[in-house]
Amino acid sequence: MYAMQTTILSNRLVAKIDGMVRDFLWGSEKGNHGGNPSALGNDKWIWTLKGNGQFSNKSAYLAQVFDRAPLCEVAPALPVRSVICKKFPIKEVLCLLCGTENETMEHLFLSCNVAFHLWRSSPWDIFPVCDTGIRMWDWVKFISDLKNKGINSDEVFLYASLTVDTIWRIRNDKVHDNCLFNITKCIDNIHSSFAVHHAFVFPCSPPCLTIDWRPPLQDWIKLNCDVKVGLDTMCTDVVARNHFGKVIWVHTSRVLFADALCGEATTCCSAMDVAKNLGLKFIIVESDSKVVINALNRTESRWELENYDKTADLPTHGKSDEQLWNAPFNYNLHPCIKPTAKYKAAVGSERYITVRSNGGLNQMRTGISDMVAVARIMNATLVIPQLDKRSFWHDSSVFSDIFDELHFIETLKKDIRIVKQLPKELETAPRARKHFTSWSSVGYYEDMTQLWKDYQVLHVAKSDSRLANNDLPLDIQRLRCRALYQALRFAPPIENLGKKLVERLRSRGERYIALHLRYEKDMLSFTGCTYGLIDAESEELRIMRENTNHWKVKRINSTEQRAGGYCPLTPKEVGIFLRALGYPPSTLIYIAAGEIYGGDTHLLELKSRFPNIVFKETLATQKELKAFANHASQSAALDYIISIESDVFVPSYSGNMARAVEGHRRFLGYRKTISPDRKGLVEVFDMLESGQLRETALSQIVQRMHENRKFPILQARSSKEKKRSTARNQRARAVQN
Repeated sequence: MYAMQTTILSNRLVAKIDGMVRDFLWGSEKGNHGGNPSALGNDKWIWTLKGNGQFSNKSAYLAQVFDRAPLCEVAPALPVRSVICKKFPIKEVLCLLCGTENETMEHLFLSCNVAFHLWRSSPWDIFPVCDTGIRMWDWVKFISDLKNKGINSDEVFLYASLTVDTIWRIRNDKVHDNCLFNITKCIDNIHSSFAVHHAFVFPCSPPCLTIDWRPPLQDWIKLNCDVKVGLDTMCTDVVARNHFGKVIWVHTSRVLFADALCGEATTCCSAMDVAKNLGLKFIIVESDSKVVINALNRTESRWELENYDKTADLPTHGKSDEQLWNAPFNYNLHPCIKPTAKYKAAVGSERYITVRSNGGLNQMRTGISDMVAVARIMNATLVIPQLDKRSFWHDSSVFSDIFDELHFIETLKKDIRIVKQLPKELETAPRARKHFTSWSSVGYYEDMTQLWKDYQVLHVAKSDSRLANNDLPLDIQRLRCRALYQALRFAPPIENLGKKLVERLRSRGERYIALHLRYEKDMLSFTGCTYGLIDAESEELRIMRENTNHWKVKRINSTEQRAGGYCPLTPKEVGIFLRALGYPPSTLIYIAAGEIYGGDTHLLELKSRFPNIVFKETLATQKELKAFANHASQSAALDYIISIESDVFVPSYSGNMARAVEGHRRFLGYRKTISPDRKGLVEVFDMLESGQLRETALSQIVQRMHENRKFPILQARSSKEKKRSTARNQRARAVQN
C-alpha cells in the first residue's frame, strides 16, 4: 500500500505567491488570495491499493508524452475499426474520429488528435483499472440515455467513447500491473458493447464509480502530482482538475536525472508553479510522497516558494534571464578533431581532383569539407574548388572572395595537398567526369581509385552530400571537422566586418538573438508555402516555381505543406513564438536573412512585438556594404558570423544555414539554439487565430512543447537509411564493374 496525502495551500504560501506575481497577474493592488479552511482539514490521508491506478491513470500517460516507444508496444493490442469489421458489419475503415486516415492501431493511439482531445475532455476523467463491477456496456447505456434526452451524442461519439475507454484501460493495465492481456477478449468485449447498444435502447443512470477519489469543493482546484522514474531520466506530470472533475491544465516535463524523492519534489514544485501562473486562489496538492507534502506544510521547510524556480525548470510566463539566455549544459563534451596516432601525413600526389561546388554558401562549405576527405581517401591532390555561379543568386564570387585561400591550404597541408590550379601540362589532358553517388562510404571511393589507371584528372560535378554521415573511419570524420570548422575560414574582409557588426550589436545591448528568418521569395516559391499571403503574391510564387527548371515539384498544396511542418514560420508566427517563450519586447534581435518577401508589410507584426530589430543594413554603413552588393554568398557569410556569436540562435526553418550554424555552435561549446517545432506550432497558432486559445495560455503550451528543443540533439541515421546507403554503393560498384 502507499499513501496519498492531500494538503491545502496555507495563508503564508498564498501571501508569497501573491507577492511574487502580483505585478504580473493582478497589477499593483494586493489581491485577496488567502486560503480558507476546508471540511477536508489541513491534512487528509487517502489510502488505496497499489494496483488501483486511480490517481495515475491518465497522469501516467501524460508523463510519458516524451516516451513514445512504450506506446508503440501497446498499440498492436488495441481494437480498431479494421479489426472489428471482420466480425461486425462495418464497411468503411476510415477513422471515424478525424476522418483523415485509415483507422490503424498506430493512428488511433499515436496520431489521432480527436481521440486524444476526446479523452482529455471526457466526463469520466478518473476511473480505476481494476475490476469494480463496471463493464463496458455501462458506458454504452449511459451514452444511449444521453442521446434519448436530446444530447448531441451520435454514433461517432459512441464509437469514440468506447474506443478511447478501451485504449486507456488496456494501456494502464500494462503500465501499472505489467499484466498480459488477451486481444481476442478485448475485441469481444467491445463487440458485445456494440451489440447491446443496437439491440436495447433504454434509459439508465450514469455508472457508479466505486473509487475513493472525490473532486475538490467549489472554487478549489486539485493538483495531482505524479512522476515516472526511468534509468537515467524521469518524467514529471501535474494534472489540475476543477470541482467538476474536469481537467483544466496539464504540465509535463522531462528531467535528466532519476531519483524518486527528487522527482516527487520537482513535481510538487511544478504544481506550485502552475498555481502561481494560473492565479489560483485555493488549491489542494496530492502527491505520493508523505515526506514532500510534510516539507511543504512545515513553516521551516526548505521548499520555500522562492526556491521553486531554482529547483525545477518550469514553463512560466516570466522566465528568468538565466533560463532565457544561458547555454545548455554541455555534458563535459569538447571538440575532438586532432588526428589519431595512426594517422599518416599527406604524401604528394600527381593525381588531381577538380570540383564544382554547388548550392548556397553553407551547402558549398559542407560539400568542400567532404571533398577534402574524398581527396584524402583517393590519395589525390585537391584543386581549389570552383564555386556555384548558376544557382538562384547568380553570385560571381570565386573561392578567395569568400574564404581565406592561403589559410585553407596551410591548415590542411598535413592532410592533403591543395593547389590553386591544375599544372599547365594537365589543363588539356583528358579527365574523368563523375557524379559521385550521394551519401557514399569509404569503400565506394576506394573503388573509385581504379580511375587513376586511365586518368590523372578527375572532375567532380557536384560536391554536396557526397559522403555518408556515419560509419566512417574516425580520422576521416575528424578531417571533415578540421576542414569545416578550422580550414574554411572566411576571407579577411568578411571576418573583419562580421566582428565589427557583432561589436556594434553588443554595444546596443549585452545579449541578442540571431533569428534566421527564411522568408525570402525563393524559399517560399520552392516550398510552395503561401500562408498569410495575398492572392497576387501566391500567384507570383507559383509562376516563379513553374519557370525554375531545376525545381522538380511544380504543384504543391500549401495547406498540407504547412500542416506537415514543412513551411518556414512567417514573421508574425516568429514574433508570437518568441513572446510565448518569454522573451520581452525589449529583446535585441538580429535578422539573418536575405531580402524578406513583401518587405515591411510582412515584418509589421514581428516589429510590433519586438521593435528592437536590426539587419546588417542598419548596423553597417553603405560604404562597408558596397563590396558585398550582388554577392549573396559573401553577404550570407556576414549573417553566419553574427549568428555563430549570438547568445541565442533561432532558425525559422531547418535548412542548410540553420543546420550549419547549429552544428558550429555545438562545436564551439553548446551555445543555445532553439529549434521551433513547426508542425506542433501550426495547430496552436490556428487555435489562437480562431479565438479558441488566448495568448496567455499559448505561452504555457509553447514553452512545454519546447522544453527539450533548447538544444536539439542531432540524430544518427536510422537503420533503414544505412541499408539504403549500402544498397546504393553496391549498385554503383556493379555499374562500374
